[in-house]
Amino acid sequence: MLLLTSTSDLVQLITNAASDIEVHASWVDNASGTITPGRTNTASIVTATTTTIIAAPGASTQRNIKHLNFHNNHASVSCLLRVVHTDGTTTEELIHATLTPEETLVLNENGTWTHYDNNGIQKSPVGQTFFNFSVAAQGPQTEPHIRDRYV
Repeated sequence: MLLLTSTSDLVQLITNAASDIEVHASWVDNASGTITPGRTNTASIVTATTTTIIAAPGASTQRNIKHLNFHNNHASVSCLLRVVHTDGTTTEELIHATLTPEETLVLNENGTWTHYDNNGIQKSPVGQTFFNFSVAAQGPQTEPHIRDRYV
């Protein structure tokens, strides 16, 4: 979950290359109990620039970001994306990732970032290893002999 709670809060995307980054954002606004869904499809970002992808909510409104989607639609140019949150004074980087051509970066409503390759397959997160476990028939482990416990 990502919250914008003041009229100065923004989510911005900083790109470092002349690529073709497509951005979609979905959110829900809560204004004193009145819930209003919203979304933005940002025009393709084709230069190295800083772009506001989610504007600040109105006064007395909290914006709950439900989904962010970044896709590199360029056929040959990779692009480093830096997603940042600013409150008008302080800017904090939320994530950075290099998208090669046709790759996608997604933030889901649980606050989990997922990087997909050009075939839509999830890339292994940094610091996480996927294990391939055997599917061969397995039986119960036998209790070691009592004397083996004290050796």
